[in-house]
Amino acid sequence: MILVGINACSLSAGIPFPEFEKEPPSLLKISLLIPLTGYYTAYGRQIRQGVELAIEEYRLTSATPQISLHLEDSSLDPASLEESVRNLAGDREIIAVIGPIFQESTITASRVAEEINLPLITLAPTTEEIPGMGNYVFRNALTPHVQVQNILQYAVQEKGYRSFAVFYPDTPYGRNLNEEFEEQVSELGGTIVFSRSYQEGKNDYQDEIIDIGGTDVRRQKSLKIPSYRTLPPPYDAIYLPGSFREVVVIIPQLRFQDINVPVLGSDRWHNDYLLSWKEKTLEGTVFTSGFFSYSSWPEVQHFIEQFRNRYGMEPDLFAALAYDTAKIILQGIREGNYYREEIRDYLSSLQNYPGVTGKTSFTSGDVEKRGFLLTVEKGKFVQIN
Repeated sequence: MILVGINACSLSAGIPFPEFEKEPPSLLKISLLIPLTGYYTAYGRQIRQGVELAIEEYRLTSATPQISLHLEDSSLDPASLEESVRNLAGDREIIAVIGPIFQESTITASRVAEEINLPLITLAPTTEEIPGMGNYVFRNALTPHVQVQNILQYAVQEKGYRSFAVFYPDTPYGRNLNEEFEEQVSELGGTIVFSRSYQEGKNDYQDEIIDIGGTDVRRQKSLKIPSYRTLPPPYDAIYLPGSFREVVVIIPQLRFQDINVPVLGSDRWHNDYLLSWKEKTLEGTVFTSGFFSYSSWPEVQHFIEQFRNRYGMEPDLFAALAYDTAKIILQGIREGNYYREEIRDYLSSLQNYPGVTGKTSFTSGDVEKRGFLLTVEKGKFVQIN
């Protein structure tokens, strides 16, 4: 009997008991916190369509749990929005929230989501308060940090540029990108030689361009001095994070005033209006983008084809981000994460998810994304990464 007991103990110690898989719930819900009323409902519609498409694809390969959508209006006043998000706590089938897309509503919703332990992934790019707000709050967007990181990976690591000028619009968007650019260039051991803001909507930027090392062409003409430049600008490239409307005016003036270094830009360049000018000085410029429908990436072409077939229209950036975000959540569910805290842990450990908006990871809730780099080549936008 003693021997039998010893053998039994040895067997139980050496051979692990089988682990029984969790029984999946019959239904889980993803809540969308999007504009359902007011001026921005078109954005809300694209987000909903992107998520619906992701759920459709999930249903083709997964029978359980079933996934449904729950809609909440993010266009409410702060008090009503807070109550709306707080009410989600009682519905345990809601496993995560996607949205909002604007700063003020994101701040309100994120604070409540953290309080009720409900994973929330905002699509707002400019909300600097999101990182560090808590363990349940995440962001999937083309943030200033991601934009600058992507353009500097190209400029510093691939092209070897070390010194820069920054010429940015005096707007919250421009100031954010300028600050981020200066910070990251310093971290990489580079230098900012000139940093100059400008007012949007002008037709003449000669004075500002002189301040960043451009030739004073008007002075040369007034003194009847032949127009020439003896030395190149004292930097390797210029960062111009403006909108397409200003870019088509500024870049020809940069070249006219003898600034012939490479020009780097931001996502607001990505508009067909830029190409309609047929401006040769735009050729070879490089800028960031959150989504490129003509990308050669197979996952992008699959998404574009499915979206067009289902909705008869082109997806925008919000549709693509929502599709990626839903696919990330659904992958977590498919891997057996059926509870809010499990989805939170899954999102926290996500690394290099291959989405249609680029490879996506989360670090302390904020997004790290390897997105698109585009150039202008023969009058067309072309992806270079």
